[in-house]
Amino acid sequence: MTPAARRAACDFFRERYRHRERRACELAGLSRSTYRYGGRRDEGESELSERLLVLAGERPRFGYRRLHVLLQREGFQVNHKRVHRPHSALGNLASVVFAPRAGLRPLNAASASPPPPNCGGTASC
Repeated sequence: MTPAARRAACDFFRERYRHRERRACELAGLSRSTYRYGGRRDEGESELSERLLVLAGERPRFGYRRLHVLLQREGFQVNHKRVHRPHSALGNLASVVFAPRAGLRPLNAASASPPPPNCGGTASC
């Protein structure tokens, strides 16, 4: 269970069964300090993810490393891990499906290249 789910279980025990915090956390298998922990979210996180989405849309071939450099050039004080998490969460929005090159052909029997001229027409050459 995640800490958030355990917190919800503690809240349930406290409301439903009127347990004290100590007993509810014990039943949920959660330390009291984790129960009280509020978490930290930066105020600029939404601004960063919005800008990352825009940059990824403008430059779909760029990975998170190159987008990290672009964000730093724009003045964001950002760690590469803070760029990687939302970039990977974007999934297909942040990457492009590359079209196959014109010179490449699939490797199957129907489109196989002809045998070399001195081979005699056999496939064992």
